[in-house]
Amino acid sequence: MIIRTIDAHTAGEPLRLIVDGFPTVKGRSMLERREWVRKHADHLRRALMLEPRGHADMYGALLTEPEREGSDA
Repeated sequence: MIIRTIDAHTAGEPLRLIVDGFPTVKGRSMLERREWVRKHADHLRRALMLEPRGHADMYGALLTEPEREGSDA
């Protein structure tokens, strides 16, 4: 499995944006999608966000399909 990310600083805070390779997240709302990740892919979140690849102060974001028609992401 290859997961592609972009590391950036947003308002001075470290951010890891997951852009490719993450399993397709199920759910219509962002709340449902967050819950799906918690139940089915939390091991990937931990591997990407915690030591040794990340740290406790890092934020994470996952690029998903749009929630609403007409949105880009």
